[in-house]
Amino acid sequence: MIENVDKKTQATAMAWSLMGTFSSQGISFVVSIFLARLLTPEDFGLVGMSLVFVNLLQMIVDAGFTTALIQRKENSQEVYDAVFSFNLLVAIVLMLIFWSAAPAIGRFYNEPLVESLVFWLSMTLPLSALSLVQRGILERHLRFKDLGVRSVVAGVISGIFGVALALLGYGVYALVVQVLSASLVSALVLWYV
Repeated sequence: MIENVDKKTQATAMAWSLMGTFSSQGISFVVSIFLARLLTPEDFGLVGMSLVFVNLLQMIVDAGFTTALIQRKENSQEVYDAVFSFNLLVAIVLMLIFWSAAPAIGRFYNEPLVESLVFWLSMTLPLSALSLVQRGILERHLRFKDLGVRSVVAGVISGIFGVALALLGYGVYALVVQVLSASLVSALVLWYV
């Protein structure tokens, strides 16, 4: 925990955290510039309308358990397993609810394509749930270098997928693949670490 760590370790962790945040934001900015030239504003708007619901439910998936794992004095493997299972179960249930609600969301926006986008983008819920506990463990042990590397790798790979599909003419689905691949790569990198 942080109170048991010397100031040099804390400063190094903070520097890596800042570097990871700035790097991933920079990559995201550059990718967004390319995508803005290749896609229409309508494509971004459709994905944005769909992500409103997905991002709102993303907060429910974690339910504060990652923060609790970081702050709790001691965690056993059973605690990690229980939080992981709970997060994954909640994410899958919310994804299934979203799948059934996708037609209604499309009608709400009076945009049939939103139904398909909500269906695909809701898959980010279980993908992100796969890495919540791992992220909490790394944050608990101030391993912000690993978290920063994860953000950069996910940003680069998902950006390449997004730009490549936009160049191939996939339109709005280039953005969907970018979002999904970012979640998947992020989870895979954390599991590897």
